[in-house]
Amino acid sequence: SIVNQTMKELEIILVNDASTDGYDYSWIAKAYDCRYIENSINHGVAGSRNRGVLECNTKYFLLLDAHMRFYDDNWHEKLLKALKNNPDCIISTNTIIFTYDELTGLYKNEDAKEGKTNFGSFGAYINMNDPGWEFTAKWTGKILPGEKGELIQIPCCLGAVYSTSKSFWYKIGGLNGLMKYGLDEPLISIKTWLS
Repeated sequence: SIVNQTMKELEIILVNDASTDGYDYSWIAKAYDCRYIENSINHGVAGSRNRGVLECNTKYFLLLDAHMRFYDDNWHEKLLKALKNNPDCIISTNTIIFTYDELTGLYKNEDAKEGKTNFGSFGAYINMNDPGWEFTAKWTGKILPGEKGELIQIPCCLGAVYSTSKSFWYKIGGLNGLMKYGLDEPLISIKTWLS
């Protein structure tokens, strides 16, 4: 969907984090003309994202989990405009789960609402209150007071799709310090807020 929803040539880097699931990721990379990187040992989400940013040849980048899809044509133009107007932040897109009903030909979101405009969340917040769950992220279903328009402030990015510039990533130290999995999105959100 990245390729199908844009008319521009994009550099796509696929990082295989020493997967043992038997899926042929190198074949997918070749089929879609992606640059393929395979970690010899498992580095986790933080290490793999840092490596992807390091290997990136463009000023801006988008971190994306493999299950995400794009539904807007030329989405990159909106994203680049937001990044240029907000150089010292991370842009997280509003994500939604869609299922496709082959009988009706309609998409439905997680609330069973039809169409591609019904969102179920507006970013997340960092949980600081529940013992044992400190620094984990929880979805928020409402916009913060006073926010309106296409670009809103969110306490924490969450949802496996966010973007910034390489220079800002290096300024906040990316995901350095994390080992393997977990807390990467709260960490970069806190670093962004502190910066």
